[in-house]
Amino acid sequence: MTVTLDQIKKFAPRAKCDPALLAHAVNVAIDRAQLGTQRRLRYFMAQTYFETQGFTKFEENLVYTTAERLATVFDKRLSLTPRPGFGLAADYVRQPQKLANFVYANRYGNGDAASNDGWKFRGQGPMHLTFRDNYLAFSLAAYGDDRVVRNPETLQQIGTGMLSAAHFWMVNGLNPLADKDEFTLVTRRINGSAVTVPERLPVLKLANSIF
Repeated sequence: MTVTLDQIKKFAPRAKCDPALLAHAVNVAIDRAQLGTQRRLRYFMAQTYFETQGFTKFEENLVYTTAERLATVFDKRLSLTPRPGFGLAADYVRQPQKLANFVYANRYGNGDAASNDGWKFRGQGPMHLTFRDNYLAFSLAAYGDDRVVRNPETLQQIGTGMLSAAHFWMVNGLNPLADKDEFTLVTRRINGSAVTVPERLPVLKLANSIF
């Protein structure tokens, strides 16, 4: 199964990357992620589209404009009032690099906040691969070396990015869920929550009409 350039243009007309490169990258991902059925492909395309806002953004948005929102999203790391072991949410408003370095510190291979690992290994690529350990696992699987750890920004390039999305898809066992038409469970595994399912369903409907 392959996608065509015309299909990509119809599906993602606002894509910030060359549609021909995107089509090629998707076809490579189809092989790597074993997307050999229409449902698997449609699920993959819908989820990567939603995560990248139509293939226009390939990194996690860490710009938060209110302390309240920060405290809600990062409720295990940030607080509205001083608490032992927590950061003060107000200190991270509109501070994406500082935020990433704090909330992702000392987890899954990342160093402390001063190491800048949180920022370097923030969510990047169509599935927002996060943390040094996950970057290394993908790099070893795709290339047999640590090149993505050494150059983490390459996940924002469509070729490497779609390879990382295929890797994420396989590691998280999403094909069996797609085969069972479990869109909510796929979303939860990608996003950690099912709250955005109503927003993702129209994208799935679009994918169903094209692929």
